[in-house]
Amino acid sequence: MKIELKNIKHAAFASQETNCFAATVYIDGKKEGTVSNEGTGGPNNYHPYGLYQKLTEYADSLPEIEAWKNEDGSPHMMKTDPDILIGDILGEWLGIKELKRLTKGRIAFVRGADIYTTGKMDDARMATILCDIAGAKQKLNADHILNVMSERDALLAIVDRNAFLARFSPKADDVAALAAPGV
Repeated sequence: MKIELKNIKHAAFASQETNCFAATVYIDGKKEGTVSNEGTGGPNNYHPYGLYQKLTEYADSLPEIEAWKNEDGSPHMMKTDPDILIGDILGEWLGIKELKRLTKGRIAFVRGADIYTTGKMDDARMATILCDIAGAKQKLNADHILNVMSERDALLAIVDRNAFLARFSPKADDVAALAAPGV
């Protein structure tokens, strides 16, 4: 089942304990309804209710996810529910939106656990620098240059890879690919 959010409206200023947003939900390319949250810590609102039921059935078919680590280091597992599914899709959308902001007119790169950006530059200068990725990485002492990565790979470079993969790519092939050197 492919779940997409379109027509997303996010209000960061109104987001207190949860994201304040409204969006249209598409499942397998078909508009199924809307979802919203007031941003005050409550659950999402689904319309029509059949949308919530359809998402619940799908969530119930998924494996449990690691929510956090217990004091002894063991994982605390929990079932996925519609709010988690929608929250993950919204989180990815917000992450991509931030990536676009970071890379507009600048080179954004990762060094260790930190994200840096260069000063503003025109497209021609940026293209000249980015045509030699290895040289740019060396000059910036960067582990990753976000501008030349796919959105998904750039997100993986800046978030906890295991948590992201568990939520967005439960396929073993993806995990193996990310464990490969140079990614």
